[in-house]
Amino acid sequence: MTAPRSLLRCVSAAAGLALAAGGAWALPPGFTIQVAHVPVNFPTALRFAPDGRLFFTELSGRVAYYPSLTYPFSVTWTTLNVASGGERGALGLAVHPDFPDSPYVYVVYSNASPLEDRLVRYVDALGEAKSPAVLIASSSDADFHHGGRVAFGPDGQIYLTYGDQLDLGAAQTIGDPRGKIFRLGRGGKPAPGNPWGPTNPAALLGIRNVFGICFDPRDGTGYFTENGPDCDDEINLLALGANYGWGPDDFCGGTPAGDRAPLVYFTPTIAPTGCCVYRGGVYPSRWDGALFFGGWNTGFLYRARFVAGRPDLIDSLDVFADVGEGVLDVTVGPDGFLWVSTPTRILRITYAPTVGVGEGPAAALAPSLRMGPNPFRSNVMLEIENAPAGAEVEILDLQGRRIESWSAAGNRRIAWDGRDTRGDRAPPGIYLVRMRAPGLAVQRRLIRLGG
Repeated sequence: MTAPRSLLRCVSAAAGLALAAGGAWALPPGFTIQVAHVPVNFPTALRFAPDGRLFFTELSGRVAYYPSLTYPFSVTWTTLNVASGGERGALGLAVHPDFPDSPYVYVVYSNASPLEDRLVRYVDALGEAKSPAVLIASSSDADFHHGGRVAFGPDGQIYLTYGDQLDLGAAQTIGDPRGKIFRLGRGGKPAPGNPWGPTNPAALLGIRNVFGICFDPRDGTGYFTENGPDCDDEINLLALGANYGWGPDDFCGGTPAGDRAPLVYFTPTIAPTGCCVYRGGVYPSRWDGALFFGGWNTGFLYRARFVAGRPDLIDSLDVFADVGEGVLDVTVGPDGFLWVSTPTRILRITYAPTVGVGEGPAAALAPSLRMGPNPFRSNVMLEIENAPAGAEVEILDLQGRRIESWSAAGNRRIAWDGRDTRGDRAPPGIYLVRMRAPGLAVQRRLIRLGG
């Protein structure tokens, strides 16, 4: 929530993409959504331990794990005395990077009495939580905007999100812990090198309610999701000492105080949640390094791909999957697949190469349709490969009206300048790009930006 705004903006994020996704659980070829675990009760956070266990927190205060990828029943690890109501509850967890040699699991939750938000370190002893140590305890007066996500960074420090708790001025006050992301040592003290001195835990300021934080396991780049008011949900690059702008002057249409623009922002809002950078090694290579994040309002899992060598610049953004209900968290499992939590299920998104439909190794001779940049503002390039004789590419609006079309046999590169067949500029919004021929139908979503 800061100016200048990112050049990449997602418009009509809620209604338009829902139509374009083609129904619940729409996925690219070769991908399948499996219901891995039910029932679960609002699993806010998912984390795999190096020993293969899947730990998760339930908002009600239960912390549990599945002993293996295939074990059907969860084991209660501990039950927390959480405050309920609003956005309070068990909110996040992280596993020590040297686990099990350092057998620690860190849990963030809203404690009932005294009423405070806590970061607690537990010892995993024979499958149970032992020896709780309260590392951080902060005010929990408000019902909303607690943040509560936690992750280990590439520097070995703990990164903890802490919302503004409905106090806008707190986010711009360096000495106030609210509206910040903390950077802590493994014992909970402010980490060395923090930007506002050795006693201040804050790593950055000017945030409202961050419900997702993640790091690229290969290069260490950090990202976080930010929930705006009635506008401007954001995906941000994490930078120490930066001001992301949220405060008294950052309501919709205001002039925020920040110095860091988002990578992308969403109006209407999607309520972005958990995130991860994919380095699983199982999905097709062009997915390597993509940022995945959830949308609570939309029920979508989004995918952002970056310009090569530029983890600070998004090249394309699209909906990867419609999972049918709000997404809470996403992580990469030891099997190389994405695991996703929703209020009632834990899902696994598997991949198997599909011969002849565009994603697997055997698809080199199959018809394919690619385009970029997506979203685009003025010009987009459509790349068609191996299209059969008589193939046609057309651009449709969400009512199915044809905007433009071309013949597309063989291999073609088509530049579209955003105009229809009459030469008029198509308005910003969501479009469908469809390649058709007898026995062939390939469809992609395309976002046209305003401005």
